[in-house]
Amino acid sequence: MSEDIPNPSLLESPEVQNVFQIAEELVRDNKVIQTNLLFKIAKRKLKYTSEKLFSIINLLFQNKILVEGSRFTRTSILYNEYRTQIYEFIRKYPGAHFSIIKENIFGKENNPKGSTGQFVWHLEALIKFNYLKKLEVKKYSIFLPVEMDKDLGIFFFWLRDRINYKIGNILKNNEPLDHSKLIEETQESKGTIYYHIKTMLEYDILSSDKNEKTGKIEVWLNSEKRDLIIQILKNIKESPI
Repeated sequence: MSEDIPNPSLLESPEVQNVFQIAEELVRDNKVIQTNLLFKIAKRKLKYTSEKLFSIINLLFQNKILVEGSRFTRTSILYNEYRTQIYEFIRKYPGAHFSIIKENIFGKENNPKGSTGQFVWHLEALIKFNYLKKLEVKKYSIFLPVEMDKDLGIFFFWLRDRINYKIGNILKNNEPLDHSKLIEETQESKGTIYYHIKTMLEYDILSSDKNEKTGKIEVWLNSEKRDLIIQILKNIKESPI
């Protein structure tokens, strides 16, 4: 069983479902989920052996279906409209960073603007119940669905950048190219292109080497990730933020 991804079939067992329903009742009564309290009530209502009941409760906590000290379950955490919007936004735009998500969810004209503290609370609740995961990439906090590989999420993040996206699209059709050609193709400044190439090399989006004939440094899409990068570029084009 994965540490990061809740087991989708976990609640299918009638015995587990019975314990979970008791936890849901506690939440509806606005009570905090606590192992001892849940065990006590479930033991009285279900008449399971202590060993079986502890096993079921541990499974629910280990899979983040329940979280100690919370007033929610993994189901009820999405009853809030803003948490649902945040979760769906990140599923659509994996690798989105904190400011972009906040602006799109709490900054829309049809939604009241929430405080940064409220927004952080909603994000942390989704992380706590293993809907999302958070990565620190340089100075940015980025978010992706818990089931997504972190390297893939980082690729999405960097390729959403306007300059990186432009470089990636040029190189998918014209490779390899030296720096001067990229400056010409992108119509960006030398310093800008050098900075973005350095970042894309650092995160294995690009590869680089000196052309023996011209003596110039050339760059191209990482050959091992080329198909993946092209697919990400396509997804970004079809679903721009």
